[in-house]
Amino acid sequence: IQAVKEENDKSINTMTFEYKQANAPLTSSQKALLGQIENLSFPFEGIKQLKELRRRTGVTVVVADNAHLVKVLQDSIKTINEQFKKFFEESSKDARYGRRIHNETEEILCRRRTWAEKQLNPNGSTLLGLYSRKLLWFDEAKPTVFLFADNIRDYAKSNRCNEDNVFGYVFIHEMMHAYYDAFENKGFPSREPLEEAFAEYGMLTFINKNNSNLPGDLLAEACKHVASKIQRQGNMALVLTCLKLLQAATSI
Repeated sequence: IQAVKEENDKSINTMTFEYKQANAPLTSSQKALLGQIENLSFPFEGIKQLKELRRRTGVTVVVADNAHLVKVLQDSIKTINEQFKKFFEESSKDARYGRRIHNETEEILCRRRTWAEKQLNPNGSTLLGLYSRKLLWFDEAKPTVFLFADNIRDYAKSNRCNEDNVFGYVFIHEMMHAYYDAFENKGFPSREPLEEAFAEYGMLTFINKNNSNLPGDLLAEACKHVASKIQRQGNMALVLTCLKLLQAATSI
């Protein structure tokens, strides 16, 4: 992965957007928009800007192609498989709590492995972005936001929307996962449907609060994207939360 540090040419002050590329560099307009976004006012408590969140938590942004996405998923599955046997041998030695810990951890490992395997063989939808955190005791990875450039470009083309806008709201969405992780979850995994709804809430609220400083069609395209996820996933927690968000965000 090649480190990149670029100037934000749309800002009044000299700003930079730092990211790492895995065979997928950003265009100048995309770098400018993401640099602008991370320097805008943050609407929730704890930080003033997304740039501050990156500095305080060490979140790295990686812009990757599909080949790197496949490697990330395959490495995740491999690591989980390697830990199954090791963990089970250790937990079996604990007569009092071993079985309970064994069952709970097996569920977590299986759930994460199933998710990764599903992303390798997507059915109707592909990953546009991903926030990767320290999920289990054996995970030494630092928090990372991935933006999957190939999938974002394909999505923008097939949905006839602005590619830069998709990079923008996907970046905000994944950074909202990092925000909730830093101040609430403290590194432990949460239930995906609920956290996903809150990430959409944070993303739409962020764009809504900074709408005058962002591209005019960004909010509308972000709302359309969330609406499509509701139709596609049909999860009740996501539906109920996002319906309220869409109503609030479009009633400016």
